[in-house]
Amino acid sequence: DNQEFLVENFDHKAWINKVLRSYSNESNVEGEIPSVMLSLQTMLETANQEVEAIFHEVAQATPRILRDIESVNQQAILLKDHMDSVENDFRKMHIDDNDVIRELERLDCERQRVKKAADALREANRWSMLVNSRQALMEGDANVDQLFQLIVDMDQSLVYMEQMPDYTKRKALVSSTKDRLETLIAPQFMEVLDSIAQSTDPRLVEGLEHMISIFAGMNRSSVAVQYYITWMANHMKEDWEKPCGHSLNSDPTADQEVQRVQIYFREVITFLNDQMQFHLFKDDSQAPLLKALTATLEVVSPQIYQTLLAESVSSSIRLNRCGELFKITQHFVNQLCLLFTGDDTKLESYFEIVRKLCIPLGAVSEIFRGYAVEILQEILHILKPSYNDDTLLLNDLQLTSDQLTKRLDDLLNSAVVQTKGIALPSLVDAIHQATESLVKQWSNTLDTFANHLIEQDREMKYEQACGMNTSLSLVAATGAFARKVTDFVKKFDRKLLVVFQNAERQDKTCSNVNCPFHSLLLPLIGEAQPCANWSILLAFAPQNDWLKAPVSDASEPITPIEVLLHRLADLCKDAVIMAQKVALTPVNDILTAVPKMSVWASQPASGEATLPDLAYLPQEYITQLGQYIFNLPQHLLPFMDTNEDTNSAINVDQGVSLVHCLRLTDSCKPEDQITSVTPGTRSMLASCTTVEPASSATITAWLDWLLSGQVAEAFVRAVLEIPSPLHASGNGGKSIPGLSTHGAKQLVTDLDYFLGLLEELGLPQPGDLTCLRDLVKASPEEFKNLSVDKSPKLVAGVINLRML
Repeated sequence: DNQEFLVENFDHKAWINKVLRSYSNESNVEGEIPSVMLSLQTMLETANQEVEAIFHEVAQATPRILRDIESVNQQAILLKDHMDSVENDFRKMHIDDNDVIRELERLDCERQRVKKAADALREANRWSMLVNSRQALMEGDANVDQLFQLIVDMDQSLVYMEQMPDYTKRKALVSSTKDRLETLIAPQFMEVLDSIAQSTDPRLVEGLEHMISIFAGMNRSSVAVQYYITWMANHMKEDWEKPCGHSLNSDPTADQEVQRVQIYFREVITFLNDQMQFHLFKDDSQAPLLKALTATLEVVSPQIYQTLLAESVSSSIRLNRCGELFKITQHFVNQLCLLFTGDDTKLESYFEIVRKLCIPLGAVSEIFRGYAVEILQEILHILKPSYNDDTLLLNDLQLTSDQLTKRLDDLLNSAVVQTKGIALPSLVDAIHQATESLVKQWSNTLDTFANHLIEQDREMKYEQACGMNTSLSLVAATGAFARKVTDFVKKFDRKLLVVFQNAERQDKTCSNVNCPFHSLLLPLIGEAQPCANWSILLAFAPQNDWLKAPVSDASEPITPIEVLLHRLADLCKDAVIMAQKVALTPVNDILTAVPKMSVWASQPASGEATLPDLAYLPQEYITQLGQYIFNLPQHLLPFMDTNEDTNSAINVDQGVSLVHCLRLTDSCKPEDQITSVTPGTRSMLASCTTVEPASSATITAWLDWLLSGQVAEAFVRAVLEIPSPLHASGNGGKSIPGLSTHGAKQLVTDLDYFLGLLEELGLPQPGDLTCLRDLVKASPEEFKNLSVDKSPKLVAGVINLRML
């Protein structure tokens, strides 16, 4: 392989060895070597011949190559000289061009100035001709198109006269010419608009567009727009003022004034839709319509209020019309939203339209308030100034409570349905006005009837405590009234919270949260209400910068609903105080005789200091008092939730109502009272259940407070009123104690009787009464130690009685 001789690091020894190894299988290797040598020699000869041939060709080509190289060198030198020459020419040409260009610019400037001068001369000459033409047109019957062309030409000529001394006069002349043209075209413009409203001829629209183009050519497009706005506003105002008897429903029950408004709004939508289709002003076809509608509503809305909601109409009719106006307005703004596709740049105009539209609805709050006051005032005639029959009084109280609750529910539903909740603050105001009078009337009636009950008990010598039974029924009736009104307040609060939550359009075609036609329509109606009403509604309205804050006006602030609850609490307290008065008057009457009794300072006829213990029996006053208070719990049992008497006239609801009243009184604190009750059997107050129901606990606590508290306190007060010291003439002129040892023992007997009665009733032992007994019973030696840590007033009173 001759390729092996071309390897860069050819080793001839390695090559010979390789060749010989290739013949290792032959029997005579030495004999093959001459053959290999012969082949190698042949190869070398061939290679030498090829080298010689190549060298021969190179020798022949070398002179020719040298000649070509020389030629190329000469051409390169010529090319270099030529490039230098071109460069010099270019530089020289550049210098010459700058001069030429500057000269050309100077000549062009002179040419332009000459042209302008020529144009100015032509326009000056033309101006004179135009002025003469203007005079001729003004003196004759001026044609609109001719006059417009004259104005266009004068405007063109005027451009070249800005430096003229009389430029201002010339400009005023053009302006007066435009005024003249406007005077000529304006009536025609309005006539064509009137014709378009009654005809569908396309030529009328073309003529109108031509006139608008003339206004635009005079740079008075805004004037054309204003004429258009004025025409539309006048047209819509005339639609409201024209009679529409032929369009009204023949149904005699239908409110024709409401129908008139409904028909008018329908005609306005049709009219605006027709105008929108004309696209008279290509740049902005909505703006003129919005301004025209705003100007129309500014005039028509107050008239709608006078038509529908005049004060000469009854409050019920006015309220019904408000409800219909809400529906009509909502439908109208829905159509407006479809007509005026959402454009955030025109939101201000949209809001202005809706605010004008809400002018009649701004009276909703006052109308509803008047209606509610009228309805609620009717129940004030149920209660009479005085009663002699408890059944009749309870029936009237029940009727008043039921009627008030029903009317409140009806008014709440009416406020939500007919006013969409906007009148809810006015309902609060009406409730305050009505309940303030009602509560005062209710309280006075109870107070007056309490005197009647006291006289009845007095005539019966306080034997049955019947007045207590009736007074508790009156308290329960008052509690039932308070509970019903409280439940109404809860319903009212729930309605108020959701007034604006359903403001979005139900079909969801408008998703703009700032849309005054849908999302913010109801808040905008609320914004139109008096300041006092809007102040309350704003707290529940959506947070939006487009809504305005309340503006101070003559409206009185609306009293919060919480005041009503406080008023009910005060009424309940008055009812409980009435019951306490009925219960405690017999106690006070019986105890009135205590300070006047002579037994306290007397001595036994036997001459002894005291009588035997068995000789001391409870006196008549204390037994009478005991019988009275023993009967009191019997009147409370029917009201307890442990009462199992199915024949009782008192139901569970009355017991709950009684407890509702008792819990609102400061004197009744069930938690504190119950924990102070000593363990024992309450056989007359509670069942044998281990856990006392809540109503029973409250009533028991109040009974504890009444007997162990108020009656015991009255007893202590009566004892301390015993006069001491007494002046006795048979005692050497010395004063004697108001409470002798004999009298003290009798007093202890009376006190033990009373305390035992309380214990039998399962009531706690009054601390002051027990202390009084111990102090009266103690010997002078024991008194000092016993009086430690006792009430100073009580100790001082006993010391004075006993003259210790």
